[in-house]
Amino acid sequence: MVSDASINAKKRQRKGIKNALSGNLGYNIKTFAIFTSENSPKDKVRWEKEGNSNNKELRGKENKKVHHELSRTLKHYGYAVEPLVGYYGEYDTEEEKWKAREHSFVVINISLESTKSLAGNHEQESFIFWHDGVSEYWQMEDSSKPYDPKTNKYVLVDSVVGYKKLPKDQDNYYSVMGKYFKFSIPFPIFDAVDFSVECALEKYFEGDVKVIDSCMDFGIRGRTATLFRRKLYERVSDSL
Repeated sequence: MVSDASINAKKRQRKGIKNALSGNLGYNIKTFAIFTSENSPKDKVRWEKEGNSNNKELRGKENKKVHHELSRTLKHYGYAVEPLVGYYGEYDTEEEKWKAREHSFVVINISLESTKSLAGNHEQESFIFWHDGVSEYWQMEDSSKPYDPKTNKYVLVDSVVGYKKLPKDQDNYYSVMGKYFKFSIPFPIFDAVDFSVECALEKYFEGDVKVIDSCMDFGIRGRTATLFRRKLYERVSDSL
């Protein structure tokens, strides 16, 4: 049974994270990072080679395993954490809801270097790091290669103050903390992705079908490239 004190502590922690995302300091939160251990580029390549890209049961099982491994690691180092779930893409027409989701952690009072190390050890393309009221988006230079602090490091690609609170009926492209706090961090780079999708869509309907699988012409790399392709596929599918 969870005690009232423990429940209240979790509520204060979530309130502190919300305030931090708003650009406000306090609640003993000096920094935090948001990252996952699921859906690493290495696993995606392996699933594709094995013909398991659409095997949701297998992917879910393997993602659950690495998620628990990360949870144990964070607990071992004594970090305070808050679970976070992100929803994106892959609409299930039979169940009529978005099925793809990714489990992450908000890791409180972790250093930037420790974040790089942990995210890198779990082969993640990117992570979010918050400090001094600013959310930063960090991305690996080459997500097709293993993380190396010297030869394939994380670089800062975007930053923003604040967050976007989303309506309850928002059904895709959002994160949720607890049961009800649904939000996104409005990094300008993702607005650029939306603009690039519109440009690519125009090219597609002019006959350039290869544009769907290519992000190079639009200067998009890493995790944002995955988002680009997913959104473009959705827009093309909706138009057919």
